[in-house]
Amino acid sequence: MEKDQVCSFGVLAFIGGVGSGLWFSVPLALCGLIGTALLLAVIVSFPRKETLFVGLFFGLWFFGAWYAGQKQTLMASLPAISEPVAGDVRIVRDPEERDFYRQIVLRFESCESDICPSTAILWQASLSFTAPAGTKLHFSCALKLPENFTPEFDYLMFLAKDGIGYLCTKADSADVLSGDFEGTL
Repeated sequence: MEKDQVCSFGVLAFIGGVGSGLWFSVPLALCGLIGTALLLAVIVSFPRKETLFVGLFFGLWFFGAWYAGQKQTLMASLPAISEPVAGDVRIVRDPEERDFYRQIVLRFESCESDICPSTAILWQASLSFTAPAGTKLHFSCALKLPENFTPEFDYLMFLAKDGIGYLCTKADSADVLSGDFEGTL
């Protein structure tokens, strides 16, 4: 089997694992146990080069399932924050312009509130706000948890893949801290 085929099968195994992990929450210990049992069965049955390929395939499959399960667990365990959160944030990646707002991903560096999110925040800023990735802001906003709007599209997992756990539709304040552009995080 060629190297590009092995790579393609590895990517497909990981994607298949992520897909199955979205339907079935599989703990890491169970993934390891099943993966080890399957690998031992393959080693006994095929004591050649195929063993490595099959072991890699199942390993990536179970890792993908575990990864998706971890993201789901993280999103389900995020607490609702009832009061506005304030502190210094950094723009994680370049803002994306939408029809009516600019979509900006932020991460807190220091927090002045009692509860501060450890996940990233998706902020819907006005189109007039411009700042590149790496910009540091003093930011205050009432955060809300994202929710799925249709059963056909899992918006929560769409955001979770980027580590985004909260939304801010209207910031109370967002002041650029003077000349602090350090690049992307």
